[in-house]
Amino acid sequence: MRRLLPVVLIVLAAFSCAKVAVEDIPALAEKAKRGDGRAVSTLVEAMAAPDHDLSVAAYQAVLGAGEACKEELRKKVRSRDRAVFEASAAALANLKERRAVPDLVAALDERGERALPAAWALGIIGDPAAIPSLAASLASPNPDLRKAAVRALVRMGSPVEREVARAWRENPAVAERAAIRVLGEIRSAGAVPLLLAAKPENRDAAVWALGRIQDKTAAASVREAMDDPRWQVRREAAQSLGSLGDRTDAAILRRALSDRETVVREWAARSLTVLTGADVLFRDEDGKMIPPYNLYH
Repeated sequence: MRRLLPVVLIVLAAFSCAKVAVEDIPALAEKAKRGDGRAVSTLVEAMAAPDHDLSVAAYQAVLGAGEACKEELRKKVRSRDRAVFEASAAALANLKERRAVPDLVAALDERGERALPAAWALGIIGDPAAIPSLAASLASPNPDLRKAAVRALVRMGSPVEREVARAWRENPAVAERAAIRVLGEIRSAGAVPLLLAAKPENRDAAVWALGRIQDKTAAASVREAMDDPRWQVRREAAQSLGSLGDRTDAAILRRALSDRETVVREWAARSLTVLTGADVLFRDEDGKMIPPYNLYH
């Protein structure tokens, strides 16, 4: 009988959740707000239901109940079930529940299927305690996890600089490009020496970041990048020269209007417009002279 008990409980829980319908959610939400533990548990479980409308309604109700649901959500965020974990992590993130951070960090550090939603949730919560694990994720062999870590770290801003730089130095083969993205997005002036020493294969990303940071001491490196054999690097250099704002770079950009790659010519025209204040045309793939596409359209 004891061996059967866990199975019976699972079946009963599934049956209980299956009986919940979208139209039941408002009443459950009111009960949850008044502290009804059973209603809270039912709503939290329903967030992971396969029925999309039911899961969305339950999720919104949990957020509406707020504080009353946090304890149950913290229990569920320890679940090994992906759907339960994702729903609970998302709710805790939107409720800014910092007490969930240790469990979310543990899920991230496991590098399993729960790592992606954990990284997202940690970025929303924004607790500095998560920075070391998020920065370490920049060296993950999983490109999706690296992207999730980049987004989370960018949301957290300048406090991430030191740990991101450390991840880059400790594992440059994998972490460098992701670290460059973070440091460029947060405009980390202290990262300029690292960016200037970036590996050749990441030069395009480094030149982009130097333009974002707008450090005048890096201007010479950006100018040199206009002669790089890779068009991706020349494109980023053309963009960055506009961001750096030195009008003497107009001559370099005018030469770039003859670049063999259309996208480089377009960025050269766009940056020339920024530097000179005059509309500049570029030659498109059909040989027509047209204005650059308006990025803010």
